[in-house]
Amino acid sequence: MINFLFAGVLFFLGCTEAVKKESVEPIDDSANVVIPVTWNECGHEEGQHPCDFTFLNQHGEEVSLYDYHGSPVLIDMSTMWCSYCAIAAIELTAVKREYENIGLETLILLFENGNREQPRQEDLEYWADMAGTQDNVLSTSTDILNADKDLGWNLAGWPTFYVVDEYMVVRGSLTGFSPEMIRDMVEDSLGAHGAPHGSIND
Repeated sequence: MINFLFAGVLFFLGCTEAVKKESVEPIDDSANVVIPVTWNECGHEEGQHPCDFTFLNQHGEEVSLYDYHGSPVLIDMSTMWCSYCAIAAIELTAVKREYENIGLETLILLFENGNREQPRQEDLEYWADMAGTQDNVLSTSTDILNADKDLGWNLAGWPTFYVVDEYMVVRGSLTGFSPEMIRDMVEDSLGAHGAPHGSIND
């Protein structure tokens, strides 16, 4: 069980309260999605095709974002030293079950372990077990981050979430952790309606 007393030191750790970004009208070009994309053909604003990436998961397998083409995916960008990130990872498992009616997938991008180094496979295995997820947890390089959304994924705090639809189009993003705002983002971005909160059995 995650101890919520850690929340008092989150300011110093770099975790942030949830801030939902205003959505913009998406570009309706989903039928023209091309796989793979290059950095010159992608971006991370709402309505754009995100830039692909490939990293190793907790099983030592290569996983790419565009492997998820055909299914909506909720991306969780986190670190192991962020207390809210651990809480969010556990919540992500519940969110996936609540929205299984639309085939929602979850993908955890873990950028740093407790020593602020790129996670090793044992770190990924621990994080997956802690979160109770069978979904992919990836050891992710900070090289994919950039304040310019045309050049990389923008991240203003930990954790950060992105919703990408089945056509690989960015539909929403959220900085910080809030169970209600994560669900609101999924529903607003994908037009989805999940099961009533608390009705999903483990």
